[in-house]
Amino acid sequence: MDSLSLPMRKAIHHLLSVWYQYSDDTHIESGPQIGGPATAVHLPHRNMSAGEDATDWLVSLGLAIDQGYQCELTPAGLEIFNDESLGDEDAPA
Repeated sequence: MDSLSLPMRKAIHHLLSVWYQYSDDTHIESGPQIGGPATAVHLPHRNMSAGEDATDWLVSLGLAIDQGYQCELTPAGLEIFNDESLGDEDAPA
């Protein structure tokens, strides 16, 4: 995962953020503090070819596991999902 360029990490973060925001059945678990970083993220892709393709791509990068009807982020995927600086448009590339 360290081999991913910053623009690629930003693109993945954006993909995950949009998927999370517009999905009907996303499941997120967070750490012990309220509003803490996600410790588990499950993004549904049932009957959604774009979601299935995205899952395949994330799996190939080692960022997710295909759980059948949902995509579960690996620790490396969670790191990108939780990195708020990647969503900051003013962050240096």
